Amino acid sequence: MRQRKGASVYRRPGHVPQRAPLARHMPEPSPVAILLGFVPFILFAVLTNVSIDLALWTAFAAAFAISIRDFAHSRLLRALDVGSLAVFGLLSLYVGFIEPGIPVQMARLVADGSFFVMALVSMLLRNPITLQYAREQVQEEFWKTPRFILTNYLITAGWAAAFAVMALTDAVANMNKRLPLTLDLGVCLAVLVLAILFTARYPHYLRAHAARVTKREKPPGRNAAAGAMEDAELIRATPMQTLKDRDYRRRRRM
Repeated sequence: MRQRKGASVYRRPGHVPQRAPLARHMPEPSPVAILLGFVPFILFAVLTNVSIDLALWTAFAAAFAISIRDFAHSRLLRALDVGSLAVFGLLSLYVGFIEPGIPVQMARLVADGSFFVMALVSMLLRNPITLQYAREQVQEEFWKTPRFILTNYLITAGWAAAFAVMALTDAVANMNKRLPLTLDLGVCLAVLVLAILFTARYPHYLRAHAARVTKREKPPGRNAAAGAMEDAELIRATPMQTLKDRDYRRRRRM
């Protein structure tokens, strides 16, 4: 029923107005869950300094284990898992049985370039490679929010940039054989560490930034004592307000 202009709102004695519930905040995706998809590549990048065969087969085994675990749990194969299986599986077979003497720089270039293409294509298709991992950590109601989507685009873009730098370093090392292998590996490991730190720290940065913005925009609250006094005043004023309402309705009928 529409309230007449000038009419007071009736409140029963003892009524205390309910405050609006606080809005739910979107939980940030876990960086550990996102980094899980990059574990095969991380193992490959670290172990190439020891042995290219060990690095490839270890990365393939890790990709296979992660894919099987996730498929058995949710009947789902993620794009990053399938890509890791394909890249390291084919490279392992090629290096192990077709071209055993392939240079380490060339194998790294193929792997780095493949992952760069995967990350770039996933963003062009509007399905960043980290999105499927992040969705497991966040309620479905937040999946289409701009903040959640932007977070995954930025993390995927960070890894795409890391893959591009590593592929470029490997290409330079392949063209100039006089460059020491340790320099190529050192640059690639440094870029890899930066990508891992960015993935681990960026969700925490977003959470802290959102908390600062919420605190700035939140109106000054009242303390418990002031709130209790205001509620008591409201309860005491309610019977008098009821009498005024009755008097107003009586005058209206006359």
